[in-house]
Amino acid sequence: MNLLPSFLRYALLILLSGLVVFVFQSQLMNLYKYAFPNETGGGFDINFTGIVVLFYSIEFLLPLLIVALGDRSRYWVAGVLAGSLGIFELFADQFNFKIPLLLIASGLVFGFLIRLIATNTLGKMPSLSL
Repeated sequence: MNLLPSFLRYALLILLSGLVVFVFQSQLMNLYKYAFPNETGGGFDINFTGIVVLFYSIEFLLPLLIVALGDRSRYWVAGVLAGSLGIFELFADQFNFKIPLLLIASGLVFGFLIRLIATNTLGKMPSLSL
């Protein structure tokens, strides 16, 4: 019986990360252009910069939100998610694999730090409950 609320919680976190990426898309695009000034984000006449920014921001936010706001199985879910995102990025672009891997790892670390600081400050931090 605990499986359905847990599934809904993680589905809500995925939707929340998508909403945050959608709201801050233009700011994230400016950050990407500042961090990688020589990258055009595509080949030929097609510009894939928006899609690259979308994937990079989701790869950072999804592990962060799952570790920071998840329930007891958050590390297992974050590990499966980080592994699947890493495998996807490995097959999508083998030459620039270091950047997405760094984003996934930093999302996991920042989520753990947010969870640790909030737990030590507030006591028992409640997970995102429905």
